[in-house]
Amino acid sequence: MKLTILARTNTWHIKDLLRAAKKKKIETNVIDIKNLWNLDEVKDQVSDIVLVRSLTLSAVRSRRAVFFKLIKEGRNIINPVHAIQPFIHSKVYQQWMAKEHIKCPTIPTYDFNSLDEVKTALKKGVLELPMIQKPDIGIKGIGVELIKDIGDIKEDGLKKTLFQPFIENSGDYRIWVLDGEVLGVTQRIGKKGSHVNNVAQGGKMLKVDDQNIIEGLSNLSLDIAKYFDLNMCGIDIMFDKKDQKFKFLEVNSVPGWKGFQHATKIDVAGKIIDFCIKKAKEGNNETK
Repeated sequence: MKLTILARTNTWHIKDLLRAAKKKKIETNVIDIKNLWNLDEVKDQVSDIVLVRSLTLSAVRSRRAVFFKLIKEGRNIINPVHAIQPFIHSKVYQQWMAKEHIKCPTIPTYDFNSLDEVKTALKKGVLELPMIQKPDIGIKGIGVELIKDIGDIKEDGLKKTLFQPFIENSGDYRIWVLDGEVLGVTQRIGKKGSHVNNVAQGGKMLKVDDQNIIEGLSNLSLDIAKYFDLNMCGIDIMFDKKDQKFKFLEVNSVPGWKGFQHATKIDVAGKIIDFCIKKAKEGNNETK
């Protein structure tokens, strides 16, 4: 078999996948996602197995259309939902769907068109300070702001952000799901004084060994992955100290694993390549 990786840049994750593929003697090529706007230009370079490593695929209509056509042509896409559901990366969409259909504890999430709408929500008690403002689609904790005063609200790009109540927590949990199984569970703890639990923002990631926590989070995460039709994802869950409940935070359909791998010592890239080999043997998305 041959594997094609669609990505934006030659990141650590791409290099790790190439390492794992080489070790298993799997021929692999990487196509810059920016070139995925004209199928005629790239179709001869795209293999039967395709792995997406970019969040921008669903956001750009021409790329998504080409991606969907690849599926129709019989290419076996890992997480084909990227083409089918353009809102898959939206945290607002994820929270609403999880609340209504998975019936799991979620975090109240709101998006607004103007500062006046935010003020109205605060006045009516829908939201209260302090609260969190963050990008609806984002990575690595970038742009996550703790709003303590109405003047702290970032009006620039407000329509692309969401608002959530600030939840007192002791970190959040990342559950890595692949092929209907949980690879492992880690806990991310923000640096002292930070409201962001992200390794890229100075936090730390620890392996979780408590079997009660692992079992509870695994069952919930598998339900979430199944509902969103994701055979590979990273699910983030937060423990609310006030309510004493685990609450769904978000699901990442293009999950990273550098910190997770360091904490758990699991060769995630190797397992991803094994999964791609399995999918190749099963046949394409149209004939399963």
